[in-house]
Amino acid sequence: MAFTLLGIMAMTKFRHIIFAPVNAFFKRPTEQLYLAPMGDMEELIESGAGLGAGHLQDFTWKQLFDADTCVRCGRCTAVCPAWTAGQPLSPMMIIQDMKRYMNHSAPLLIAGKDPDETLEPLVGGYIKDESLWACRTCGACVQECPVMIEHVPSIVDMRRYLVMEQARIPETAQAALQNIEQRGHPWRGTQFTRETWIEQLEEAGINVPRFDGTQEYLYWVGCSGALVERNVPITQSVVKLLIEAGVSFGVMGQAETCNGDPARRLGNEFLYATMAEANVENFKEAEVKRVITACPHCFNTFKNEYPDFGGRYEVTHHADFLQNLVARGKLQPKKMEHGATVTYHDSCYLGRGNGIYDSPREVLEAIPGVKLVEMPRNRERAMCCGAGGGNMWQEESGTRVNHLRAAEAANTGASIVATACPFCIQMFEDGIPGVQPNEDARSIRAFDIAELLEVSVKPASTAMADAGVEIPPGVA
Repeated sequence: MAFTLLGIMAMTKFRHIIFAPVNAFFKRPTEQLYLAPMGDMEELIESGAGLGAGHLQDFTWKQLFDADTCVRCGRCTAVCPAWTAGQPLSPMMIIQDMKRYMNHSAPLLIAGKDPDETLEPLVGGYIKDESLWACRTCGACVQECPVMIEHVPSIVDMRRYLVMEQARIPETAQAALQNIEQRGHPWRGTQFTRETWIEQLEEAGINVPRFDGTQEYLYWVGCSGALVERNVPITQSVVKLLIEAGVSFGVMGQAETCNGDPARRLGNEFLYATMAEANVENFKEAEVKRVITACPHCFNTFKNEYPDFGGRYEVTHHADFLQNLVARGKLQPKKMEHGATVTYHDSCYLGRGNGIYDSPREVLEAIPGVKLVEMPRNRERAMCCGAGGGNMWQEESGTRVNHLRAAEAANTGASIVATACPFCIQMFEDGIPGVQPNEDARSIRAFDIAELLEVSVKPASTAMADAGVEIPPGVA
């Protein structure tokens, strides 16, 4: 019976009894959505090694062990936003296809043959390109996996192979990469500059300090916060609140450029490394030590990934920073005239990626008159807005992920869906009209927590009103 059990464990899914604890032991001791650098890419090219992962030897032993550990339970696929929306991605099948390729390659390698000459390619054959591009890198699959498989790093490694080795990338994603390389941001056709929002505030008599190294904090605005019209009021709200609380801070204005996160998630590691090295050097020259950012992607990149390039800073997301100011009495919210029912959407890179769940909710709950209700999927099991993994700049097949999430928010009965991410705001701005096309009957609007806090702290003058953003009844 003992030997039979050993045989069953080796040949069936019961091997997870041994494999799962081993996989858990070797799980990366990093934040869940952290991506490791590839190293010196010039050396990789000179040595003949591939860029990214397109062949068996390109994966780490841990990534291959993940494939052996998978028990095909399907929990990762069940929570995947792309799969839920009917798009061609099943995280379970990605891992299983890696395992099939590994099993088919093993006898050929033992026989001294090259699997690439006999088998169809792993990327583009066993695993289709469209499956890799549908990934939001949101980490829901990693969060849910009972045997602690890490799907996202393997998917991004295969994207790196597609982009840097094969030059196979969706046209819209390629356009975003070209914009980052040529313009320093991924947006095409923006009418704003990185100082437009500053000029608007200064025209209203509000002086925005420039960072010169003497201030305690650098407020990093980010591409979306400066160049997307809907997100400019968020940036202005944060700045007004920082000024109101007497925080010592400054902004870089035109000296800002993309931090490289979209390029990295889309697979262009070389472009990301170029942007990261340039920003680290600029921060060093400016003597930056503490950073506040309103974008979870900027936050995650500066906090968790720039240290690999020598950039080590104290990084705070504005959700944590504003909560701290409210708790210390530096900001004092006043009662909203009619109150508001608010549901909060957890950004993937703020929540699952960095464990920040409570502070944005505490900011909302500190506003008298706000009633907070939760969506069925919240906190570590919240559903992605659909923008992650570079999908902000890609076309979608099937149902749009942001439409599904917008419907979940609307079904709570809340009049406001609040978030702490400019990308999520954009996705809700598109998703809400998709599920409630009649503007007159539209029951919910999307706002950043900073906008709502500013309405409460400074009701007479808000960035939302200044920018012409409609404020729903019951907020102002």
